[in-house]
Amino acid sequence: MENQEQKDKERQYCSAIRNQSLLTITLWRIKSKKIKRDNIAQQSATKVLTVTLWRIKSKKIKRENIAQQSGTKVLTVTLWRIKSKKIKRDNISQQSGTKVY
Repeated sequence: MENQEQKDKERQYCSAIRNQSLLTITLWRIKSKKIKRDNIAQQSATKVLTVTLWRIKSKKIKRENIAQQSGTKVLTVTLWRIKSKKIKRDNISQQSGTKVY
């Protein structure tokens, strides 16, 4: 019974995040920034890479602008934060259907 409640919570988190249109930076964009591969965790469903928690912290990006991704303890930067960094939209791939909260 407890397991079912956990699954329901995860589904709620997923739909909430999809509505927020979170974006993650694609592999080649991260490579072009010369961020080391071992600081990056691969996200299997979308073949998109996101920067790990400590890497984002070292860049002094505010915690409240970041949404935590459950399985890998990886963080993704929200849309407006990416816009404020002037990263081109076409270099960004939308994240959907992954367990994020």
